Amino acid sequence: MRRLHTFAVLFVFFFAISLGFTGAQEVKGAPTTVAVAGSTSTLASATALPPDSTALHDPIKIEYGFDHRVRTEMFDNYLDMNGEGMDTRRHLRFRTRAWTNVTFGDNVTFSIRLANEFRKITTAAPGTVTTFRQTAPDETFIDNLYVDVKKLFVPGLSLRIGRQDLMRGEGFLIAEGSPLEGSRSFYFNAVSLAYQYRNSTVEVLGILQPGRDRLLPKFNDRTARLSEADESMVGLYYTGKKIAGNDIETYFLHKKQYHDSRSPTSPIFLPDRHVETAGARVSRTLAKDVTAAGEFAYQWGRQRANTVTGAPEASISAFGGYGWVQKSFSGKRWQPYLRAGYYLTSGDDPGTRDKHEGWDPLFGRYPARAEITLYSLGRERGIGYFSNWQGLQIIAGAQPHRKLKTSATWIHMNASHPFTNGSASTFGTGTHRGDMLEGKLEYTVNESTKGHVMYQSFSPGSYYAGKDRAYFLRAEIMYTFKGILGARSVR
Repeated sequence: MRRLHTFAVLFVFFFAISLGFTGAQEVKGAPTTVAVAGSTSTLASATALPPDSTALHDPIKIEYGFDHRVRTEMFDNYLDMNGEGMDTRRHLRFRTRAWTNVTFGDNVTFSIRLANEFRKITTAAPGTVTTFRQTAPDETFIDNLYVDVKKLFVPGLSLRIGRQDLMRGEGFLIAEGSPLEGSRSFYFNAVSLAYQYRNSTVEVLGILQPGRDRLLPKFNDRTARLSEADESMVGLYYTGKKIAGNDIETYFLHKKQYHDSRSPTSPIFLPDRHVETAGARVSRTLAKDVTAAGEFAYQWGRQRANTVTGAPEASISAFGGYGWVQKSFSGKRWQPYLRAGYYLTSGDDPGTRDKHEGWDPLFGRYPARAEITLYSLGRERGIGYFSNWQGLQIIAGAQPHRKLKTSATWIHMNASHPFTNGSASTFGTGTHRGDMLEGKLEYTVNESTKGHVMYQSFSPGSYYAGKDRAYFLRAEIMYTFKGILGARSVR
């Protein structure tokens, strides 16, 4: 109840701020516009004043909607690449989200989104089949709650504060705030203070991510873990558009990770640490239908000693990056394209106990590359923890129909070092992780409904002890409804 009261106070506080920032503007006879699922119609507003009335403030635009996603996923051999273990797993997932955005004039937006996902999970082990069903509906939580002020007291200065989705660049470092919850949510508890001048933007970022959501109220709370530890980050992020033909992003990020929930005796336990990351991303068009992008970052910092196992305090020195080139054939039938890229994150050298060379993905733990390996990484550092990982990636895609997109992907994966801290039944002694093949179909039914089917097959290498193929299949369909109440004038 105390959290609910806190939420109510914050709601009123942010609403008051929004009204305070809204400037005066004269609007005459403004109608109310309703847009539903791509169609629009204009109705006479019940609150609209006669055409000769002038004492009006800014119009208020209300956007609202919901989406519902049904997804099924099937895994096999995805943890240890051993067919004898029968680590088969099936998910049937139902996620529903509802949101409202209220915009005052063209300056201030208040946004709130609620979400819920419940699952039926079936697992199979030798001789047993277990089915686990979450309560329907499951935990309902606040997925977004923020105020966006586009114009502050200095021209070009803007502010967004609250719970929000964030992605910078291609999501190499900032994309996923709750890696243990999968695609249920991505949110960050964050503040973004940005200054824009011409084609350049300088942004001050602040992020606070507890391992469990304790900042806002939940309904039917199941105390789910969002990540293994509490995390926070502050940083500077610069974005420049069309600078000498390049789009440039540079950044400095300071992140702390503390209170790891795993046992200190676990080989994947991480003591409290702080990591500084400095890097840059560049993208540009090289020629007609040829684009390229690359990103590289270096990390340094300190990691505390593990007093339980006797592991000493360690300095951090790591690096990571990627580069890709894509050729499109826009004038050809089906609009095919071909992309080649390489990804590299450093690994921890087991021979240096007082130095940690493993890459920290910060908030980039999401399936941008090989989803089938996302969970096997959980036995190294954590789900989606792409450290000690190298990948040569080739993608070929086409659009056979205006509603249908297809792609095929191959990734050849390696590591800098064998993983010596893991179980000998799971990990081998080599550095070849394996090869992944993926096929994907995306179909858009209409403006409201879309879906996709994706299949991945992974052939393990010497990095793993198991030699059996792993499989992953996902199919989903998603319906989205949107509506707009626009230009509602108030005195």
